[in-house]
Amino acid sequence: MSGSKSKIINRSPTETHEVRVNTMLQQEKHSEEGQGLLEFALGFTVLILILTGIVDLGRAYFTYVALGNAAGEGAAYGSFRPRCRSSADNYDCGYPNNVVDRVRNESQNGLIQTDRIENVIVETPNPTVPQIGDPITVTVVYDHEFLMPFFRGAGVNSIRLQARAVQPIRAP
Repeated sequence: MSGSKSKIINRSPTETHEVRVNTMLQQEKHSEEGQGLLEFALGFTVLILILTGIVDLGRAYFTYVALGNAAGEGAAYGSFRPRCRSSADNYDCGYPNNVVDRVRNESQNGLIQTDRIENVIVETPNPTVPQIGDPITVTVVYDHEFLMPFFRGAGVNSIRLQARAVQPIRAP
């Protein structure tokens, strides 16, 4: 028996050490579970902010392309009727027979909110006597508001987009 006791006494520090290590590993495992959840929450939040920023920038690009189409429509119309720059002109240029109204009506399906079009600038070298071959330039200025709070938190509520199209005058 004394031999068996000496074996137990010789093993007991090792067994005690193993029990302590197992207990510490179990406690560490519990704390790592909470840490993993916290890391996921923080990482997911950052990921969502990045994705919402990408969505807003994508909307801005999409709006810019739609503005380019609207400016192109205005320039194309103005190349055939260069004296009808706006409805204020006297050459039978009432709605929708003028460049400004063509620009505003280009996106009737909601791609561009017409109330956010700041300015439509129509330029020709000689507006009173247009010449065939002279350029007509249509510039559209638009105020694009961000939807996501990421940009608003940074103090940027909107950006100004500008698109320009140039066509040669085809008929005076």
